[in-house]
Amino acid sequence: MSLQPLINKAADRRNGNRTAFCLAAGAATGGGFTLYEETVPPGSGPPMHVHTREDEGFYILAGEVTIIMGDATHVLHTGDFLFAPRDIPHRFFNSGAVPATFLVMISPAGFENFLAEYAVLMAKDPTNMVPVVDLGERYGLRFL
Repeated sequence: MSLQPLINKAADRRNGNRTAFCLAAGAATGGGFTLYEETVPPGSGPPMHVHTREDEGFYILAGEVTIIMGDATHVLHTGDFLFAPRDIPHRFFNSGAVPATFLVMISPAGFENFLAEYAVLMAKDPTNMVPVVDLGERYGLRFL
């Protein structure tokens, strides 16, 4: 089956307090990539981690995001882009005073499945990171 055009309208995904929206999943891109829009409050972001299967690209739509990759620290603002190759430890966080919104492109696709399972775990018990670490290992993600 050939790929079909995908349209993801903003009005269709803006509901409640959701902070991450999958704009294009692997099923729609032939496994080539996943595209997310994410909004994080000041100070928020994941701990240092490394992807062993995916590369990521971050494009800042609004606000300020700091990305630590290896030994380097990069402060990004609206319109900035950073490519984060697999196997390089990194973390990102909102280093500004207002919510930051950015696009994350993940290639190849598949990591959206981790994110969906992660959301379920956090809804059950956001303080228990043991199952999150185990889940990450299944998806080639290691928390450092």
